[in-house]
Amino acid sequence: NVYFTVNMVEDYQIYIEPEYLEHIEENVAYSNITVNTDNFPRAESIDPAIPEILRSAAGAGFPNIIIDNDGVRRRLDLFTEYDGKFYPQLAMAPFLDWIGNPEVVLEDKRAIIKNAEIPGSEGGPADIVIPRTEDGAFLLNWPAKGYWDSFRHLSYYYMVLHNWQQESLIENLRLLEADQYFYYYDGDQDIFAAWNYAESIKSEILDGGDRNYLQDYRDAREYFFSEVGKFLNGSAEQAILSEIEALLNQQSLSEAERGDYEAIAQNVRNNFSEVRLIYADFITTRDKIRDSVDGSFCIIGSSATSTFDRGVNPFSKEYANVGTHATLVNMIIQNDFLDDAPRWIPLVIAFVFTALLYAIIRKMDALPSILWGLGFIAVITAAVIAVFLLTGIYIQILTPVLSVFATFIFISLLKFLETAKERSYIRHAFGHYLSDTVIENLIEDPDKLNLGGEKKHMSAMFTDVKGFSTISEQLDPTELVKVLNMYLTEMSNMILDEGGTIDKYEGDAIIAFFGAPVEFDDHAKRVCRAAVRMKKLETIMNKHFLEDNMISTPLLTRIGVNTGDMVVGNMGTARKMDYTIMGNTVNLAARLEGVNKQYNCWKLISSMTADELGDEFLLRKLDRVRVVGINTPVRLFELVDENVHADEKSFEKIDFFHKGLDLFEDKNWSGAEKFFTKVKGIDAEDGPSDIYLKRCREYQKKEPPSNWDGVFNLTSK
Repeated sequence: NVYFTVNMVEDYQIYIEPEYLEHIEENVAYSNITVNTDNFPRAESIDPAIPEILRSAAGAGFPNIIIDNDGVRRRLDLFTEYDGKFYPQLAMAPFLDWIGNPEVVLEDKRAIIKNAEIPGSEGGPADIVIPRTEDGAFLLNWPAKGYWDSFRHLSYYYMVLHNWQQESLIENLRLLEADQYFYYYDGDQDIFAAWNYAESIKSEILDGGDRNYLQDYRDAREYFFSEVGKFLNGSAEQAILSEIEALLNQQSLSEAERGDYEAIAQNVRNNFSEVRLIYADFITTRDKIRDSVDGSFCIIGSSATSTFDRGVNPFSKEYANVGTHATLVNMIIQNDFLDDAPRWIPLVIAFVFTALLYAIIRKMDALPSILWGLGFIAVITAAVIAVFLLTGIYIQILTPVLSVFATFIFISLLKFLETAKERSYIRHAFGHYLSDTVIENLIEDPDKLNLGGEKKHMSAMFTDVKGFSTISEQLDPTELVKVLNMYLTEMSNMILDEGGTIDKYEGDAIIAFFGAPVEFDDHAKRVCRAAVRMKKLETIMNKHFLEDNMISTPLLTRIGVNTGDMVVGNMGTARKMDYTIMGNTVNLAARLEGVNKQYNCWKLISSMTADELGDEFLLRKLDRVRVVGINTPVRLFELVDENVHADEKSFEKIDFFHKGLDLFEDKNWSGAEKFFTKVKGIDAEDGPSDIYLKRCREYQKKEPPSNWDGVFNLTSK
């Protein structure tokens, strides 16, 4: 189902084997075409893709495009004749095949696709009429947006990544097979049977076998990967560990044997964990590719900036040429075509408007003459644009505009020469076209247009919703936008109420800072107050969302806060700049948001923020850590609540926790465990206590290194 290229050669001959040429004429040239005109492009020869490729393809088309004298790509041909056969353009060939290869009629002023029925469109079959320009070409209705914003894109990297991940998965599964793990697979057959069957089909097809077995190949692979997922996430691991546990419970085991079995058990856990991660990444890549390409009209080509396959279109001075083919298909599907008016029309417009302008301004002073001339140019331009937007017909604008412009300039120059007074008057009139307000602002403060920032002591906040991608998959786009807008509005209001500045939104994430452009001495308190109240508001919002069935799972926000010196100001380019923050302090705030996951909590602040809070907030002291990308250890604090709103149970829980933490950092593992157990007695869901209880028990079995300084290195964001 793939189409390749047959280039049209205008000025020299290329020898093609007769048998191959016959194949091209039968499989590439479009046979269902009626030509009622002599106005069509002709080629001296054709330059097809190599036979090994083209013989295996569904068809081909020519990629040639017309480049105008100014270097802009505005037009192309849909069909080119060679040796009595008509060959379709590269995107036209698969498009016609997609709609059933209907009859195409080529006429002087148009091409008609008869009784076309585009899959998925409403209504029955209908003719598609595509206008032709005066020279017989077809105008491209380029999207006004840039290449990356006009169409959906998928990097070829994902295809390569998919193969890498598949090879890694199969290799690791083979290792599990070698270690007898699949003894615990409860499927109907050997787990690799489907994989081996699919591989045998692929080998047969690549050797020239029947391509009709492709669906069997796909089905076998889908079944195999499904069964692998069931095995990795099923009961096999627990079954293996249960047998090892039974062996460990035997009293007759020696210490060496017991150690061996424990090592085997850990190896089982590690193996399952690692292969699950590989499998999850692989499935994620497959899903992304499937979501992008299933049911799509796919065009594969190079768009890298380092390549030469780039051109100029009316909207962009550097546009990936592969977008040409997407533009052609899009304009046909949308039935949104362009046409050019006959050449005599702009001449008539130029004559009429020039004569009318001359009659009006020939006795006028200079200033009114200029205004009338500019007005005529504006009217002509507006009229041409209106006709273009309403009908898709382009009227060549340069001739009438230059004619009108030359007329009023010539008359104005004559009047300039009459007297010094008129010259002075005209100079005064031109002065009215300047924007005094803009100029005054630039003179008053020219640095307003400069890039750069200043160093300030501020507080930064980063938020993110746990598992929002999963939540978004459960909602249609309209519901998702509604929920996200309500969530961001309420959360942003909390930030703004405390005097914060919203830096940007990244999906469901909010980045904000406190202390600029309006400076506050208590910015740390403000950001923490906002964070606490955002989490409380979140509970209210979730109740509303769930009661109204807007979401099936609650929105849970992680928040990271840090305080310190950072750069704030205009960042970007001279044409596009943002008022934003930068620096290591900002990076740490971003890291703290993610670190919440590792402590099973929701609001983390740094010691730098905690030092500026006084006694207004209830804080839980946590580890000293090194986060990813930042070497200096920092003490973490969980922001629990405002003191005035915290209940006695919270104070008691934090008190026990701090006593346990002090003992923990003194390496009194058993003593610390008792206090963390007390915390769990108060709050069975307390996440940080789970972390420390696990550590205490592990360290009672095996002490940390003697040079351990109490600092934990966090290896993930």
